Formats: sequence, structure tokens, C-alpha cells
Amino acid sequence: MKKHVRVRIIVLIVLLVLACTPMHVYMSDGGSEGWYAILWQYTKYHEMLGVDEGWRIGPQVTLLGFIPVYDGTQIVADEEESFSEVSKLYHVSEINNAIAVIKKEFDPYWAKDDSWSGCTLREIEYAGDEVTEKEMKYYLSEREQGHFETWGDFNQVIILTSTLDVDETGGDGSFEPNRSYTGWKWILVRSEGGPWRHVDHGYG
Repeated sequence: MKKHVRVRIIVLIVLLVLACTPMHVYMSDGGSEGWYAILWQYTKYHEMLGVDEGWRIGPQVTLLGFIPVYDGTQIVADEEESFSEVSKLYHVSEINNAIAVIKKEFDPYWAKDDSWSGCTLREIEYAGDEVTEKEMKYYLSEREQGHFETWGDFNQVIILTSTLDVDETGGDGSFEPNRSYTGWKWILVRSEGGPWRHVDHGYG
């Protein structure tokens, strides 16, 4: 085989691999996420359509961004009431957006550094209104006294809890190797209506 033919084949293979390699994306629409490549796209919808318009949930697969291959999405009734027992402070979309912020930190594509290298996020959920209200009252009070200035402006707080598995490397060195941390707390803040920011974490 001639050299220029081999080069063309190699270039074609590289381009094909790049076109099929997806980017993992978290969306701020209530909890949707997707894997997007040039040739194919997979979206797992959990999208709030609007007040009293319900939710779009389920998976969808397309080619080239517009050719439908599979559509398992459906429109369901507004989840406001079904999640009222979970929180009276935040809508499920707000909770899911906070969870997405933390999940991004464990995604190699989105992670800003290797702080969570060697760690696996097994479970993460809202800590509940009672815990969040108590913590929010404390942090807002401390903020008024000039503390937590590095957190920036905020008037809302949300608390998440998770299970964190650490491998034999011990993560960044601050964790005990081969251990699972349950009840690991995440603190996120925002100015009302703005995006959630992860400002602290740990036990206690």
C-alpha cells in the first residue's frame, strides 16, 4: 500500500474517532444531561417546560443533531405537588441544578482540577428542608457579621449529602484510602434566581 494511501486512511480513522467521541453535558433545565458527538447525540431529558406545562422526561437519540433514531421522551404532569414532601424551599429543578454542579466536579471533562481524583460519587441527594433551613440561617447570620466573604454575595443556601468512595490512592491525600464516606455534606449558595456555587464540603 502506498504511503499517501496509508496516511489518508489514518487521517480518516482519526476524524471518525473524533466525530464519534461524545462530550458530557449537564443542563440547567431541571436535571437533563446529554452525551453529544458530531455524528450522534444522546439526551436524558428531565426538562421543566414551564409553569403548568409539565415536564419532558426520558431518553432521545439522534444522528447529526437532527435525524431522530429513538425518542423515548414523554410529557408528564407538573411535578410540583409530587415533590412538595421533598422540599417547600426549592423546586425539584433547583435541587437538580445544585446536584448537577457537584456531579460536574467528578466529570473529567468539566472538572477544573484533580481535587476529586480517586473519588467516586455514589449517591447524592437533597439533605432536606430542616437541615437546609438551619444551615442557611447560620450562614446568612455569619455573612452579615462579615464572615464567609470568600463565598461572594448570596442569600440562599442548599445542603446536599452524598456517599463518597475513595480508592487506594486516598484521593488528593486528604482522604483515608479504600474507605466510603457516608453523609458527606456539600454546601452551595446563590443569590436568588442565580446559579448555584459550591463553596464548601465535608463532615459536620
